[in-house]
Amino acid sequence: MIKYKADVIIYPFIILQMIILLTGLIFIKKLRIQTFCENNEANIMINLNRKQVFYDCLFCLTLSDALFNLVIQLYLLEMFKFIYIIFVTILSFITTILMLYKIKDYHNKKTELLSHYNECSYSLSSDDCWKIGLMGPAYYNPYDPRTLVSMPGGMQLTFNTAKKGYRYFIIGFISVILCFLIWIFGYPYYLDVTNNIVDLSLQNNKIIVTSEFYNFDIDIAKIERLEITNNLGDGKRINGTDTGIYAKGEYRFEKYGDCKVYLASLHKCYIIIYTKDDIYIINDDDIEDTKSFYQQLKTKQ
Repeated sequence: MIKYKADVIIYPFIILQMIILLTGLIFIKKLRIQTFCENNEANIMINLNRKQVFYDCLFCLTLSDALFNLVIQLYLLEMFKFIYIIFVTILSFITTILMLYKIKDYHNKKTELLSHYNECSYSLSSDDCWKIGLMGPAYYNPYDPRTLVSMPGGMQLTFNTAKKGYRYFIIGFISVILCFLIWIFGYPYYLDVTNNIVDLSLQNNKIIVTSEFYNFDIDIAKIERLEITNNLGDGKRINGTDTGIYAKGEYRFEKYGDCKVYLASLHKCYIIIYTKDDIYIINDDDIEDTKSFYQQLKTKQ
């Protein structure tokens, strides 16, 4: 994997996270007490449950974010394998489901408490149904038959979050994101562990690099010098892709300068190819195959 130097911007980012966490705690602590019915005991219990749900959701979000950041940092320091990132991503998804369950459970308990005390919820006006959420104004009204409602300004539409259509939309949206993440990270990782992510070969006096994500060739006659190393040193991506599993594109290294990179990032053995025009860095998805291919190239020079 190509490693990057730490930047001081990480420290303001950590401070910002702490500020957001403290703001969330203060917001919950100062949460306005609502009146749901005429029975004081029922109102107290519902408000306590409501506040507890906020605390639980904040805890789940904080835990998920902390774990994800920790695993990313340890992975970049080469102390964790990539599979742990996938595991934490799945854990974050489970945490999201748990939060939704907590919110749903709160509404069920509120209904049960009101029923137990033979009370009915106050009917809400349209204005009472609007709340400010993380994504802006949110409309919740189970008595409104509309799935899409006009925003307060009247210029846009938003979902009635009490309707099934909204839940289907959220499930679909999360599913699309998960599929995207699986395609970006899961599929390359599967190819890597099965040694199918990249293949190096010699054909017609050309180096052929074949992968699901990149393909190119180098004329052996243009090669001026070859090196092999297991440490590229510090570098940064100028233009290209680095998923942590494979890397391709233009990179700049302190040791080699500007290079064109085509790598299986989890296998730390690299061939540096110097030509008249460019410097290329390639490898196979098996370290021994990379070393063997390097020896083949040496015999062709």
